[in-house]
Amino acid sequence: MLKAQNRKCAICGRDETATHNGRVKQLSVDHDHVTGRVRALLCGGCNAGLGAFRSDPAALAAAIAYLKRHPSIGEPANPFT
Repeated sequence: MLKAQNRKCAICGRDETATHNGRVKQLSVDHDHVTGRVRALLCGGCNAGLGAFRSDPAALAAAIAYLKRHPSIGEPANPFT
């Protein structure tokens, strides 16, 4: 799976940057908490984000709609490019 994802997060496409004891952590194995099925490897930030929204597509869609209603002013850095 790590090779198939080119060692990148399946959501944001970035390398893992989170550290523990001075070492870069490995990508997290994301799984469906209902079925136990492994979905993909995620960076710590994306994994925590999914967890915060309880992997609920409706909650994530509501968060996207919220951000669209309240856009940032200026030219924000886009970590997904």
